Amino acid sequence: MSWFGNIRTFHASALNLLAGSLAKCPDLPWEKVQRLVAHCPPLPDSSSSSVVLHDRGLSGVVALGLFAVESELAHHGVKVLHYLLQLLESLPRASWVQNTLASAKREGVIVEQFCYKLGLILSQIAATNPSHSSKIVKALLDVLQWFCDQFIKSLSTTPEEVCYETVPAILGLARAMKGTAECRAKAFREICGLEGEPEGGGGEEISFTFDTGDIIKLKNMVLRVTGSQQLKHLTSTAEGLHEGAGQGAGLPYRSSLSQVLHCSLVTLLRDIVTSCTLRE
Repeated sequence: MSWFGNIRTFHASALNLLAGSLAKCPDLPWEKVQRLVAHCPPLPDSSSSSVVLHDRGLSGVVALGLFAVESELAHHGVKVLHYLLQLLESLPRASWVQNTLASAKREGVIVEQFCYKLGLILSQIAATNPSHSSKIVKALLDVLQWFCDQFIKSLSTTPEEVCYETVPAILGLARAMKGTAECRAKAFREICGLEGEPEGGGGEEISFTFDTGDIIKLKNMVLRVTGSQQLKHLTSTAEGLHEGAGQGAGLPYRSSLSQVLHCSLVTLLRDIVTSCTLRE
């Protein structure tokens, strides 16, 4: 690992340690929580502005998510969740700062990593805090639908943006929501650098809670993308971008990209239908 890679790892680990310590503090003032928020991306000033997202800011988001989950939203949970949801809703307008170092490439492009980790944090909060589940699920599905619609509308007009940003965002969000509750809990601990089982053995497994309307919305979304002409042309479009890219700037997603996107969305729908709890 390079010297810069070591610095990145140390920064993330230090923030996670701080988050874990703060989560255990009783009567924690908001000023202490702001020590974590200060490392997260600032939200845009208006609905027309964009948020700048990069891997260093992602380390702050993961630490804030760890704090929220470990504290069970007991310490200023409404403020923290509000920030995370606003950050999620700003993803369609984000300006992405791509890290071109080899160590970053092994982790995947920043778009997929950011969407995956933010989505996974919110999924874990939804699973462990049922009172917030409906709001979080709706926000996740709304943003996923925006990227799916963008894929359908824009592949032919802005193929580079779709292949470098839109498709990785869909893959990241779908990956964050699929699987069993146990798998998502394990993945959450992995992105936070936590080893072993949680204290108390992890407790009862809690599944996602969906409305029937949520399931229908997701099904229609998946069918629209997987049945589209754009999906059939995605792999060839990505391969063309890769061939035209300069050395070191190749597209990480190109080989069989259509199949990857198809499989990711269908698997998400299957997992949600088979493992979620329907809200009465």
